[in-house]
Amino acid sequence: GGLGSGRKSSSFLDMLWSYVRDMESWKEKGVVVQNDDKVVVIKDQFPKAKVHYLIMPRTEINDIYELTREHIPLIEHMRGVAMEMLQSKHSASSEPFRIGFHSVPSMNCLHMHVISTDFQSEKLKTPAHWNSFQPPFFLDVLDLEKQLRDNGGVSVDQDEMNQFKKKGDLCCHRCGDNFKRQFAKLKPHVGSCTDDVTGPVHRPGT
Repeated sequence: GGLGSGRKSSSFLDMLWSYVRDMESWKEKGVVVQNDDKVVVIKDQFPKAKVHYLIMPRTEINDIYELTREHIPLIEHMRGVAMEMLQSKHSASSEPFRIGFHSVPSMNCLHMHVISTDFQSEKLKTPAHWNSFQPPFFLDVLDLEKQLRDNGGVSVDQDEMNQFKKKGDLCCHRCGDNFKRQFAKLKPHVGSCTDDVTGPVHRPGT
């Protein structure tokens, strides 16, 4: 999410903590869709596709840069919850899903995106929105787990990733067609392109 080009308020940056700390009240409002003793799952309130969830740990971890090897079981659990949810709720989906993290998070509170790759949403309305869900900015959960296993932490060139998010070319995630910075041309193309999705994806039942 984001607040445009203006400076983000601390209340916006910390909005996700509320879903973890006040889980029961958000459950009553239908925002929290499931939870267990380790995680909370919400419907993203600014969905960038037809299906868009956030999975957050109930322990207070601010972002991916606080993760160490000892968090691998937690991340594996988050991935397992995501896959079980896709299998139970979206097994009929013809679209694969991206499951992972923004390499430069725009909000505090560690959160993993589970998002369908149709990317059909009126909330997806800027080039930065698009690039934030494409590799390399979007870090697949299996790649993150590998970094934790191999290196004991996550290492990303955040300046380079921010450049990609804000100024990188806009390319179709299926056929690879490059629309430079023409978001108005990319979006209808994405809605009609029938090639297979490239990059790391996850499918219900696999």
